[in-house]
Amino acid sequence: MKNINISEVIISSSDWIIESLVDQFERDNIQVNPNYRRRHAWDLVVKSRFIESIMLGFPIPQILLAYDSKGHGKHIVVDGNQRLLSIIEFYGKSETENNGFVLTGLEFRTDLNGCTSKLIDSNFTLNFIGEDLKAQVIRIIILRNWQSQSLLDNIYSRLN
Repeated sequence: MKNINISEVIISSSDWIIESLVDQFERDNIQVNPNYRRRHAWDLVVKSRFIESIMLGFPIPQILLAYDSKGHGKHIVVDGNQRLLSIIEFYGKSETENNGFVLTGLEFRTDLNGCTSKLIDSNFTLNFIGEDLKAQVIRIIILRNWQSQSLLDNIYSRLN
């Protein structure tokens, strides 16, 4: 990593609720699937169990974003692409083949197998689950003042 000045990189963290994370994606403020990341590595069972983990309040890994100073408020996903994509697809906000997927293979909330986010939100007896899910918190780490893509690549490779 010659010629990369990391002394000016600013690292901060904050907690975002799921609803805010989805909103930022919808407003095109988060770039998911940069070219150097794995594409769609998780199957529907893994995605469903990740959503179930959030519902249950289980600890989940943070998402690492790089603030793009040239993009005016935009962020690039450095780590957590599969986690973020699972959330966005569950809420039907992506253009992927799994958009709006049906929960499957759940182990603890088996009553939700076969449900989509729209079904949960529209069902009177399940609606509180959807509201609780939207309010769940995910830790976000943001890198600012990074100067090169190779630094982001290096950080990603150290985490994966």
